[in-house]
Amino acid sequence: MPDISKCFGTDCKLKVCCYRYTVSSDGDDQSFMNPPPFKENDGLISCERFWFNDLEMIESDELKAVIYAKIEKQEGSGDMAGGSGHLSHKTHEITLVKTLAINENSLLLYAYDLCIQSEFSTKEYTYVELVLINREKQVLNSERLITRSNDNEDDADIDSWTS
Repeated sequence: MPDISKCFGTDCKLKVCCYRYTVSSDGDDQSFMNPPPFKENDGLISCERFWFNDLEMIESDELKAVIYAKIEKQEGSGDMAGGSGHLSHKTHEITLVKTLAINENSLLLYAYDLCIQSEFSTKEYTYVELVLINREKQVLNSERLITRSNDNEDDADIDSWTS
């Protein structure tokens, strides 16, 4: 049994990559933090007790290719016509990938920028997502954690959260 206070992880989006949640315990004497100590403020999640799983990084180039294919399928890219018939150009770029191995699967935290340019304006978005990928490089689950756009100056500070 680990000599730590475990976490139940109820409603916590960080639990799958936190040692306090993922470590197994085999006894009735295990201590738990209840409620989970995370805080969420405007989409920004923080936890003073968060403890990254100390797991090795695996096959990051292949996993990045899976992420790129997921973004391409979700967002598309290139020249497009909107409902009004006006043309726009859509591009995306992966700006961050952090990989954790979890049992037989890989959990990735990644961020990407999306830029949509039209003859009238330019819209820029930044997204931070978690994705769970199995050994066969199939996406099992994903969840968007943060969205930031150039339209909203009050969005969460992604750079400080992901560093």
